[in-house]
Amino acid sequence: MFGIARILFLIVIIVALVVFVYYLLYSRRINAKIASEEIEGRRMIDIPSLIRTVVIVALIIYALIITITVISSEKQESVENRDGFSVIDLSDYTYSAYDGTLVDTDASYVKNYSRESNEGYQKNIVQDGDFTFTAFTRTGEHDVYHPDFFCFVDYTGEDGANLSLYEYYEFIDTITAERYGGIGSGGGIEESFLIIGNINETESFKITLSLLDGKGEESYSEADRKAYEEDKGNFPSAADYALSTGSVVITVQ
Repeated sequence: MFGIARILFLIVIIVALVVFVYYLLYSRRINAKIASEEIEGRRMIDIPSLIRTVVIVALIIYALIITITVISSEKQESVENRDGFSVIDLSDYTYSAYDGTLVDTDASYVKNYSRESNEGYQKNIVQDGDFTFTAFTRTGEHDVYHPDFFCFVDYTGEDGANLSLYEYYEFIDTITAERYGGIGSGGGIEESFLIIGNINETESFKITLSLLDGKGEESYSEADRKAYEEDKGNFPSAADYALSTGSVVITVQ
């Protein structure tokens, strides 16, 4: 909203400047005609008509800016909303959404944050396997306008065209060590993505990423199928069939 307000203010200033300059030229010409007693010649646009014309043109320009802004904000982004956190594709480093206590779908939200440092957050870099995790956790009190944590994830391995990335996210109770809320998914390797969410002070958030080749995927799928058939609640982990894994545990102190 601040950007639109600034644009509107700029348009008002430009309109006022145009009208003022024209008024000076208009007055100068009228005075010259009076002095020379000239009554013929091409008439200039009168001041009220000029103001009306300039305002109409300014409103059209403003409407075009608003339209372009709305279209840009509605651009389709790649976001996977999970339980209490979001996984955002940052291949072009644009933000899509944040699913936490506050749901903020402003596309410019993440641009408030930097990989280098962020006020009110503690930075921690973990290199594990073929992944670099750059995690930021809040150092002050929780508030609904800022996430408790966000973690940039970068794949640093070699060409992963023939590999699949399996993600697994879970919350861990720091007192009982109980694990819950586990969510997994699989797909192609993303070079960079961002995970944003909220966690309580008595829990941690663990990210586990596994790289599987074709053989590993087949074995994992078969084991998963058998687990469903047995229906005992014991399901395999993609990490058990991975060529390599990377993980990080995020805790708000």
